[in-house]
Amino acid sequence: MTQRVWDFDRITPEAGREAVALITRRWRPEDLSALPRTDDRYEILRGKLLVTKAASEEHQSWCAWAHDALRAAAPHGWRVHWSLGIAIDDDRLIPDLLVLSPEAPGAHRAYNLVTPALVVEVESDGTKGVDRTGKHEAYAFAGIRAYWRIERTGVLHVYRLQGSEYTEERVLRPGESATLDWPFPVTVSMP
Repeated sequence: MTQRVWDFDRITPEAGREAVALITRRWRPEDLSALPRTDDRYEILRGKLLVTKAASEEHQSWCAWAHDALRAAAPHGWRVHWSLGIAIDDDRLIPDLLVLSPEAPGAHRAYNLVTPALVVEVESDGTKGVDRTGKHEAYAFAGIRAYWRIERTGVLHVYRLQGSEYTEERVLRPGESATLDWPFPVTVSMP
């Protein structure tokens, strides 16, 4: 196996400044259209570009579990969607799942001006920090009334919006079950 050797002496000051500017600049929603079309997920949070690789099978399994539980309990007219982008001021976020009420407008764009009733994030090694803080705060700022965060270990954290912040309402661990009341009654049984 060949080891890559970096020759930092060959990086010109101009190239270095361009790289730093690309990394540290404030990203805007219109910048997303210039990014390459790949399997990566692009989000903007507080002016920072978040790039997430395609999800693992484990991640997708937790998304499918939550999706199935929500779809089975959803009353007529409620919509449960995978990876649908939402616009929150200049932030552009793509929750793993979101639930839209019957009154919510249709979501026909990459990033939609809708306020979901619930967002669900499944943590990955690379996203747990932003799922626990940055997105948590952005979703609260947007007035999204409920937020579920699922750890890879099978722990479900259920948050409800109280004023302008989320309060952890319940924690379910593997093997536990509960009926949650928002956005509609849904019984979840943690595998």
